[in-house]
Amino acid sequence: MKLKEYRIKRDFSKTAEPYGGKNAYGKIFCVQFHEARRDHYDLRLEHGGVLLSWAVPKQPSFDPKQKRLAVKVEDHPVEYADFEGKIPKGEYGGGKVTIWDKGVYVPKNDFDDGLKKGSLKFSLFGSKLKGDWALVKLKDGDNWLLVKEHDEFAERDSDERKPAADELDFFELKQPTAAKELPIGEDWVFEIKYDGYRVVAIVTDGKTRLFTRNRVDVTKRFEGIRKALDMTLARRSAVLDGEIIALTDGKPNFGALQGEVKNAEINYVVFDLLSLDGTDMRKHDLSTRKRFLGELLEGAPKEIGQSALFDDGRQLFRAVKKLGLEGVVCKKSTATYFEKDWLKVKCKARQEFIVCGFVSGEKEVSSLILGVNDGGLRYVGKVAVGGTKTANMLKSVLSPLAASKPTLATNVKGAHWVKPEIAAEVEFAEWTVSGKIRQGVFKGIRTDKDALSVKNEDPDSVMGITITHPQRLVFTAPDISKMQVAKYYERVCSLMFPYLKGRPVSIFRCNDGIENGFFKRHADGSKTEPIYIGTERDIIRHVQLGAVEFHLQCGGRINFIVFDLDPDENMSADKVRKGALDVRSILSSFGLRSFVKTSGGKGYHIFVPSDGVDPREFSRSVARLAEAKYPFLYTSNMKKSCRKGKIFIDWQRNGNGATVVAPYSLRARKGAPVSLPIPWSKLDEFTPNGANTETPVPKDAWRGFFDCN
Repeated sequence: MKLKEYRIKRDFSKTAEPYGGKNAYGKIFCVQFHEARRDHYDLRLEHGGVLLSWAVPKQPSFDPKQKRLAVKVEDHPVEYADFEGKIPKGEYGGGKVTIWDKGVYVPKNDFDDGLKKGSLKFSLFGSKLKGDWALVKLKDGDNWLLVKEHDEFAERDSDERKPAADELDFFELKQPTAAKELPIGEDWVFEIKYDGYRVVAIVTDGKTRLFTRNRVDVTKRFEGIRKALDMTLARRSAVLDGEIIALTDGKPNFGALQGEVKNAEINYVVFDLLSLDGTDMRKHDLSTRKRFLGELLEGAPKEIGQSALFDDGRQLFRAVKKLGLEGVVCKKSTATYFEKDWLKVKCKARQEFIVCGFVSGEKEVSSLILGVNDGGLRYVGKVAVGGTKTANMLKSVLSPLAASKPTLATNVKGAHWVKPEIAAEVEFAEWTVSGKIRQGVFKGIRTDKDALSVKNEDPDSVMGITITHPQRLVFTAPDISKMQVAKYYERVCSLMFPYLKGRPVSIFRCNDGIENGFFKRHADGSKTEPIYIGTERDIIRHVQLGAVEFHLQCGGRINFIVFDLDPDENMSADKVRKGALDVRSILSSFGLRSFVKTSGGKGYHIFVPSDGVDPREFSRSVARLAEAKYPFLYTSNMKKSCRKGKIFIDWQRNGNGATVVAPYSLRARKGAPVSLPIPWSKLDEFTPNGANTETPVPKDAWRGFFDCN
């Protein structure tokens, strides 16, 4: 009878929603995102053999001050907690349903009594929603409020910001990664890569402002686009992502945007929808965003267009190449805006470079000195600028930026150095082995880009270092190539480098898969000199040579102590976590602050500043103290016979010649685990080998580590 209303509203011959009737399977909860007539979230709590259900118009907030309206709806069957799919149009609740969060909950009051009195309290244990929550009934009808209680999970809500022209930090524009070939797969769709300025249009109540991706307001410059959007989006609010292009003879002409060609037709080609009437659209897949965008721009003037999607990338690429256009952008139709799935395949090698100086002829600029920012400015060559008009324009732009010393570490005869504040677009034949461009052709100045954000876009290059055999597999199950290993280290090198800098390092190389690796402990050409990492690019250099793991050499003058928790086989993660917390407690009793990371293996690693003490003796004392305090849990004896059912606290890691895997290092093990620094507060969220190359890196995980060293 509890499901009577639910069943009356649905035709189960048309909808795949569950009919209900199976036994309940525990105190489960779920939150489903429902893309119906109005997008909303459905909170469901298992009770009495059904799911008590509330429709919540806005995403649940961890801020106790943000009370979310929750409208009580009919009870649903417990099987509905697993339901994902499309409810047919015309059926009750027609639209797409996806599981946003799921887990178990613990009631904190009697639910039968709470339903009568209008007050339910409960603790959620989901992947997103955690801690104590409450549902409080309002006086009118079925309206309740969903409220986060004050606990350790409560936080100030950062999602309350609304899209506005003065809040551009809310938008991190998605950037395509250069690729040499079109990807293969059913989810991939393709669109033309337009040669223009990337522009965000922020429309608030029908009033438009236009910004380049480095947040320069260009509304007045493109007044025609502004008027066309105002007319199209009257009384609407939206944030659009697209490209402003200049058309001459029906084709995009980048030079025309800079005033080099008169009477060009200026258009705004929109390829994505970031926000609509206060709803963040970036969480939806591309197909959904495109559908809403098409409806929004229906009937727009000719100046406003929507970038079309094509299923056949190869046919599109042939057509684009024949027309002399720049290339193709590849996207996954199922991906949200936050996912890094966009690729760009260009018909010719072409990208932006940083103008670091120029060489003059008799009176004017003859060529530009170019660089990229690969963790530091790097010289990539020169490019001739062409005619007198262009040369004069460049001289007027660059002369006020004169630098008192060389901007790049290179010798260029007759160089006039400038501050690295201008980006130039250049087409070229190829990259040389030494990392220089060949046969460059100057295309124009990019005023819409932050010059120092310009990096090398060579698909086979990472931070300016060519990766040979990029597709060679280093890991299998899952397959991870040498290039993917290099890309992982590129992502974390700025975080990893401070731990390697100034410390001797050992490297585990895998030139033929992780099963055939070997340690390299000394610098090339030496039997005694240790390896040192002098720059972030050195990390990538070693990856190019086959490095997978980076290890810190311990003992001697190294100013940290490490505790490696090595548990007996098959010991639960919870017991190992307890071991980490017990060691932390002992260290705290000495007044020492400690830092924890996953090992990528069976246990955790705990780091503590040595503060002048003997690392080996101190770590042995701590291990023996833990052993004496909890003799059935810990041992300081490395013998296998002494470890049964216990955790070996490996204090011998601190002896001369010993090593420990570095923070953020990959491990050459099945699954490509990562030794990831984590805050102590996140210990429950990470098993010792639970982090990998796809795991989001916790921010400021070891805040204060270098203050202790």
